[in-house]
Amino acid sequence: MRQPRRRHEAGIALVLALLSLMLLTFLGLTLATSTSTELQIANNYRWSQQAFYNAEAGLEVGKKVLATADWTAILPAPRATYWDGATAPTTAADGTTTPANRNFENWACDQRGNGAGYGRVLSDGSITYTDRTAAYGQNVNGAFTLWVRRPVVVSTDTSANSGLYTDSGSPDTLILTAEGIAPYSDAAGLGTVIGQQNRAVRTMETLVSRTLSSVVCGTLSGQVGGGPEGAGFGSCTPVDPTSIGRTLGMATPPIENAAAR
Repeated sequence: MRQPRRRHEAGIALVLALLSLMLLTFLGLTLATSTSTELQIANNYRWSQQAFYNAEAGLEVGKKVLATADWTAILPAPRATYWDGATAPTTAADGTTTPANRNFENWACDQRGNGAGYGRVLSDGSITYTDRTAAYGQNVNGAFTLWVRRPVVVSTDTSANSGLYTDSGSPDTLILTAEGIAPYSDAAGLGTVIGQQNRAVRTMETLVSRTLSSVVCGTLSGQVGGGPEGAGFGSCTPVDPTSIGRTLGMATPPIENAAAR
């Protein structure tokens, strides 16, 4: 028997098809968004790690440069000012309060340096280490910048400056700061909004000290006259008949014996 046609159900298949299509579209968009987010997270982690490696490589380059550099020439002069760590020093070592060539950058965020900033961009006289993409024949997947500055010390005098911060006057100790950047195209790109939003920056610093000695072999001991190592003479002791005689236990050097005969 033929069922009567129900006119109020006409078009229900179209409605169901549209609802199904909307559900599938929503699921597809959710999956695409999730995949895109995961890719962005992985990409951010990659560049963060690369920036860390660039900063680490920068520290090694800085140590190599400092091993042969004249520290009195590369270090900024001590600032003849005192500050409380919450405000910027009134006068930078280069005579300016506005960073020039990235000098004394980031003082407002410098908690460990008590508002001192990064310092002066390292320069060995021929190379200025700003946004360097290569060093010593090796390329960097990104760039690094190096700064040097004097350590910050607390004033111990009894004047009104007591307890305030100032630069150390010692030329034999410095703070080496390295900033790693990734990715990197050129310095101009870092000034754009897109360049600033899509880069990773990692900063590392280390305290570097040097010991100067006018006596090359002044640290050696116990090498002359049959010392504890039994050599009787060392690499810094001239070998002469007297030292050889003492080593062999002879009361008179051998050459003097020959002359006496």
